[in-house]
Amino acid sequence: MNTDDRKWEIIESEYLIRRPWLTARRDRVKLPTGVEIPEYYILEYPDWVNVIAITKEGKFVLVRQYRHGIKETRYEICAGVCETGEEPLLSAQRELYEETGYGNGNWTKLMTVSANASTMTNITHCYLATEVERISTQHLEETEDLTVHLLSEEEIKALLLNDEVKHEFPDLDFLTYFYALLGYYCIPTIKLYNETKIDENTLNGILNGKIPPQRDDLIQMSLVLNIDLKKTNFMLSLAECETLSYKESRDSLIICSIKNHYSINKTNIMLSTCNLVKI
Repeated sequence: MNTDDRKWEIIESEYLIRRPWLTARRDRVKLPTGVEIPEYYILEYPDWVNVIAITKEGKFVLVRQYRHGIKETRYEICAGVCETGEEPLLSAQRELYEETGYGNGNWTKLMTVSANASTMTNITHCYLATEVERISTQHLEETEDLTVHLLSEEEIKALLLNDEVKHEFPDLDFLTYFYALLGYYCIPTIKLYNETKIDENTLNGILNGKIPPQRDDLIQMSLVLNIDLKKTNFMLSLAECETLSYKESRDSLIICSIKNHYSINKTNIMLSTCNLVKI
């Protein structure tokens, strides 16, 4: 494992704005290679906390609120800011209590992640709180406008599979999403081996996370799962593959197959008839 420290040297630093919710600075930095970047912008934020809270009855505690950045009202897990000098666990417990009125339970730290290590200074502490219970009403600030919702595991899966949660959840990778689809639609993996044209060793590698999936592999898997275009393109994007577009004639036929729930064989017949490469 390479442990070489490639830290940049800060030659100059200047604050451009210092407000309660926005602190930005401009650094002039020198890389280990000797190259200088005259303007590198950094956003300073306090640390954040995320809480996946589950009640004694197995319900997930979510909030729903408007987010002006994306101009949408969305479901979210409980989250907030660590106060100065406050331990992350206490911050997480406080945020859950204030936003939802829930507390107690068993708390486990899941991970510590950076929202954007390139330009943001803070880190996010993620917690799992199980067997929580309602111990009070909400204690919201004047500027907060959110509602509390108790959702089942199936309802949470549906939100994630339909890309309806855009805030606070840790990054979703292709394999996690794909296995969530298999579970949600109750599809055994043997169906992929029986119905796709993917080589068995390659498919083994994809499902074990050892081989990155190719675009046509994912399209075949999508047809076997019988999922819609939105989920197919979301899966493609998670695997860092180009999404399907009507701008390309081959893609248009594949989209037609997805929307009409055609099999891989029927899709390949269509492509072959139009002198296009099979999937």
